[in-house]
Amino acid sequence: YKQYQEKLRESNTLDFDDILLYTYLLFEKNQDLRKEYQERLKYILVDEAQDLNLVQRKIIELLQNNNVCLIGDDCQNIYSWRGTSNELIFTFDEKHKKVVLQDNYRSSKEIVDNVNKIISAIAFKIDKRLTCTRSKGNKIKVKGLYNFDEEKSFLAKEIKKIIKKENAEEIAVLFRTNNIGKQIEREFRKNKIPCHLSKAKGFFEREEIKDILSFLNIKVNPQPILEFERVLKMVAGVGDAKIEKLKEIAKENNIPIIESLQYIDRLKINNNLKTSLENLRKIIEDHSQDPISLFMHFFDYKNKLKKKYASEYEKEEDKKENIEVLKELFKDYSFDKEGISSFLDSLMEMERKEKENNKVMLSTIHSAKGLEWK
Repeated sequence: YKQYQEKLRESNTLDFDDILLYTYLLFEKNQDLRKEYQERLKYILVDEAQDLNLVQRKIIELLQNNNVCLIGDDCQNIYSWRGTSNELIFTFDEKHKKVVLQDNYRSSKEIVDNVNKIISAIAFKIDKRLTCTRSKGNKIKVKGLYNFDEEKSFLAKEIKKIIKKENAEEIAVLFRTNNIGKQIEREFRKNKIPCHLSKAKGFFEREEIKDILSFLNIKVNPQPILEFERVLKMVAGVGDAKIEKLKEIAKENNIPIIESLQYIDRLKINNNLKTSLENLRKIIEDHSQDPISLFMHFFDYKNKLKKKYASEYEKEEDKKENIEVLKELFKDYSFDKEGISSFLDSLMEMERKEKENNKVMLSTIHSAKGLEWK
């Protein structure tokens, strides 16, 4: 830590903790400056006051001059493990006027009643009782499961039952962190449940999925120019100029763009690139092996991701997991053109559903407002 602080000083830099600490020291040691800001800041509004740490509380106490309004809920303090405390809320409650916002507009009466029971069991709290403005709603069900894999499987089975009777858009799965959401999303994809992960790219818009699907498309369709370009650009040494030359060859000979790979002798390329393009043509025409495995092996795709995301391990792992989902979806299809075409057709249906509003929402609790679903 001392070395880290020394590096900060050398670069004339403050990290977030330092900004807080030096602000506190500035006001604590300079009475005139403190008084100036007490008078200048007519109103100080502090939101999520239950999540303040010690230094933040000390800064507010130094600037306090009958000008502070706290907004917070002592029952929502969940970050004590990283140094936050309700202390300011409790001391503020003892000395200042308070307004308790008791009406809950988000949840059904069943949920609010159960929250009140939990609050009543908390020993150290500001007394409050929430009231509900909505109808009673369904009873809360609690399900104990052995591990996260069981949870994912349970969610998928239950939601498959529910969407037979209800619109998928009225279903939400809420979780604490987005990483959990990504894993639930993959489970739903495997089970062909239409879903959307809040603040995430659509599954079929992700780089690794588009790369593999482009390769599958050129195996069954001789004329997919955009997909052809995308796949060729993954070959080391191929750029726009060589792709344009292959397009010219296809046009001159009135042949599908894929067949232009039979004319690579007309390109000014070295032997290594020539061999790569010849092998690419062979795996495009090969229908005896799993096409996704062919793609992964030919392009050394996992290693490609590893190099590209060398400093972003989590993103690399996400992409590899997405590829596993695609493999899982393909496992029941044959390797021939008919099998691949059927698979791509099934994905088109999945993609169509993904673009509709009628899909299960996956969201962090923090991002959800609570009014989105019945």
